[in-house]
Amino acid sequence: FPKGRVSPTQQQQLTCWGGNVRAFAVRGTFDDCQRLAKQAFLDEPLRRSRELSSANSINLGRLLPQAVYYAATARSLAQAIERARESPALELLISDYRLADGETGAQVIAAVREIRGAHFKTVLITGDTSGAAHAADGEEHVRLLSKPVDPDELLGLLKELLATQAEA
Repeated sequence: FPKGRVSPTQQQQLTCWGGNVRAFAVRGTFDDCQRLAKQAFLDEPLRRSRELSSANSINLGRLLPQAVYYAATARSLAQAIERARESPALELLISDYRLADGETGAQVIAAVREIRGAHFKTVLITGDTSGAAHAADGEEHVRLLSKPVDPDELLGLLKELLATQAEA
């Protein structure tokens, strides 16, 4: 995040995570931060030595803390399964459709639901227009969002899904 260009509350939200999540204050603008992140992902030795993850153009790591949601990340199907098992407070899954190593968000949803139950709420985000990517569209407990995702639409959907989760 750009040092001195976020509010104290936003800085606390961006830096309070701990564990495998790190935030860095950068002397510069949001554009400078974006450029540095892109350079990091292009640096092969850095990528081999660290587990880097990103949420594409809509930075969920920035959006969700500002909306006061707890977020856990996973880079793979195996990590998503691990998070589902170790995080009893997990209430909702957000996944991109296309993941690394040929894995899909549909696989993540199925695996997490085996652990958390068939009615576990999920949001599947995709830019893919294939039938496979849209097969879950209309399923009761899966919401499909097409890229580019509007942040207000995503936050509204999260509020709606989490409200119905609390009622269940």
